[in-house]
Amino acid sequence: MDSYVNTPDMRIVLVLARLCNRYDKLYCYPSNQTVRELVFRFTGRSMSARTFWRHVGALVRDGWIHRQCRHETNTSGELELHSNMYVLCRRSLTWLRSLGTNLWTHSASAANR
Repeated sequence: MDSYVNTPDMRIVLVLARLCNRYDKLYCYPSNQTVRELVFRFTGRSMSARTFWRHVGALVRDGWIHRQCRHETNTSGELELHSNMYVLCRRSLTWLRSLGTNLWTHSASAANR
């Protein structure tokens, strides 16, 4: 049984894309709390940590993003916890590009009217 959601929340991809764009990279490593706060700030959707991880798991499963754990072991053998790195996959880049193109097309046609 798959514990992920059927339709992942694409607002998470939009927030991650905005963070990646801020640093001109295809990856970013914000904390899950930061992503959840930004989703709430920009879209008004609040979600619990468990719901967030279910949506992130579904995004990874469907090929929208790639998630890489960045935890390390220090010299004394203890685990140092770091935030995950999120990489935008080709599918999300294509979707974001088409979204931008559609927005540009619609805004240009509205400006011409």
